Amino acid sequence: LETERISYLESNDSEVWIHTSTGESLRTKTKISQWEQQLDDRFLRIHRSFIVNTARLGNCRPTHVEIGGTTIEISRKYREAVRRRLKTAAEA
Repeated sequence: LETERISYLESNDSEVWIHTSTGESLRTKTKISQWEQQLDDRFLRIHRSFIVNTARLGNCRPTHVEIGGTTIEISRKYREAVRRRLKTAAEA
């Protein structure tokens, strides 16, 4: 799977679902923390259970992002880091 096809990753108990730009969902046993270390800087952790591909983000709000028709909450823990990262990306 090419990383550019990944829209977001979702942790669900002991498995992680990879959601792609084509609407596919692939299951993996690799932990979300391991994915976070392996993926490049296009990817951003926005919640304990979600990593998103910033290149695929649609609407971004202070409390949530939209990606591929799905709204994902940005948890309070990650909100400031997400704000800084997306602001920097917008200025580039």
